[in-house]
Amino acid sequence: MKMSLWICLTVVLMLASCGFAQELSGPGLTPDNPFYRLDRFVERLQLFMVRDRVARVRLHLKFAEERLAEADNMVGKGKVELAEKLMREHEKEMNETDEEMEKAEIEGRNITELAEHVSNVSFRHISVLMRLLDRVPEKAKPALEHAINVSSRRHLKALRRLSLKRPELAARLSSEFAERRFMKAKEMIEKGREAYARRLMEEYEKDLNEAQEAIEKARMLGRNISELEEHVSNVTYKHIEVLESLVERVPDVARVHIEHAINVSIRGHRTVAKHILERINKTEEKVRRVNCTTDADCRHVPCPRILGYDTPVCQDGKCKCKGRWDIINKTEWKERFEEEWTNRTQKRVEKVKQAYTEVISSKSRVVRNFTRAPVIRTVSPSLE
Repeated sequence: MKMSLWICLTVVLMLASCGFAQELSGPGLTPDNPFYRLDRFVERLQLFMVRDRVARVRLHLKFAEERLAEADNMVGKGKVELAEKLMREHEKEMNETDEEMEKAEIEGRNITELAEHVSNVSFRHISVLMRLLDRVPEKAKPALEHAINVSSRRHLKALRRLSLKRPELAARLSSEFAERRFMKAKEMIEKGREAYARRLMEEYEKDLNEAQEAIEKARMLGRNISELEEHVSNVTYKHIEVLESLVERVPDVARVHIEHAINVSIRGHRTVAKHILERINKTEEKVRRVNCTTDADCRHVPCPRILGYDTPVCQDGKCKCKGRWDIINKTEWKERFEEEWTNRTQKRVEKVKQAYTEVISSKSRVVRNFTRAPVIRTVSPSLE
């Protein structure tokens, strides 16, 4: 009898909650609504009624998203203290999500699909929190920074869980996340919002690192990842080109971050390019058999989209795939790239060459702290 009463009460409250939510846009009921406590009571009741671990994870994620949407709404209304409280509750829901996932894993449940879902949701959370960072007063920013860091850790943890069973999927997801971060960062750089762009590039670096680690796991497991490596190589190659075009167009305060981002992209690019180059050695041999007297004789020779090997040039009477910076004749540069060779061009190309040289020659650990060092060093072996 008591159970029947509980079920009836749950249904009635859920219907009531839906009815109220339909009258609102955005997050639904918010803390300044008289029915908000009733809405939260229904959430607790839902959790009480659900015992399945996987279902509980999804519920906690749903509630975490609602807290974040409510915080966004409160910031828009200037109710920053309420927003801070909601962000703490968002963190609590994410902690509960993590605990339920660990319990499900201990019980032997397959949480691969769930880990993918959590990584996607936490990615969205980080994006929302970073957007809010620009809209809150200074006193509220530490709480937001903390929330971003917590969500970032959850995001990476979910990707690592996924990479244990399906590293190739984790690598593809990580590279897609990195690509989305990069495009948003580029947009923010062009709008002059350097602080926002810097945070995005920090997350970009983390996702790119995760992609590389997952690719390495997949390789050790004997998976076929050649297509994935080529995808990551092409994406990071494009990033280097975009950043190179931006570096001379931004203020000095932003330039150091662009140069750091170039190094990050080069490192990510070289990690996968090393294995691609091993597979295309036969193509390289064919290139080396083409005789030449000038760089112009080599224009027709195909070279891979791999930095340092992307441009056919003439050296020692043979065509070779080398870097763009190896073109000596500036008229040839103009013909190839439809760009006048100027002092500005030279500086830009030299910066990329310097970053490339540092990345492939350095043997030290990656410097992960974005704010400390504009130059990133890596353990990746040289390809030369």
